[in-house]
Amino acid sequence: MKRWTLVAIIVVALVAIVLVSGMGLFPGNSTGAKRIATMTIDFADASPDHFKNNVTTWTNSSGVWSYETHASGNGTTRFVFVNVSFNSNVLDLLMESSRIGGFSIGKQAYLGMGTLVLSIDGVANENPGRGWQYYVNGAYGQVACDKTTLKGGEIVNWKFMTLQGS
Repeated sequence: MKRWTLVAIIVVALVAIVLVSGMGLFPGNSTGAKRIATMTIDFADASPDHFKNNVTTWTNSSGVWSYETHASGNGTTRFVFVNVSFNSNVLDLLMESSRIGGFSIGKQAYLGMGTLVLSIDGVANENPGRGWQYYVNGAYGQVACDKTTLKGGEIVNWKFMTLQGS
């Protein structure tokens, strides 16, 4: 009798784990569903490889991406990606945006710490000086971009600016 009780407890525990993980109570994207967010990349006065001195906005209509670009008027460059579908974190969102926009991302993974973005569209971090930093809904990113999980609906801003502590 005790053996069946133990088996029943294990089965109930396994079912509970499956149900809870499917409801999104654990971190990560256990359901495999894509999330949607908006991202901007602000190059300030740096010179990216594409669309220099312009504001360029990518939008998705019925599964087809298109873009519009116009002069920024102040010598800065800014990319805007509206409603991008991605997997789970800030880095995933950036990588999907780079695929859509056709530009490169330089990055370096550091064991135990996460991934550092080294360059976006040919604009590389300076040492000392400016570098790539991100904000989620206006809050400064406190950890590596691959460690910041997004729920969907956020606005992520990448800015080329004076590095914290420089």
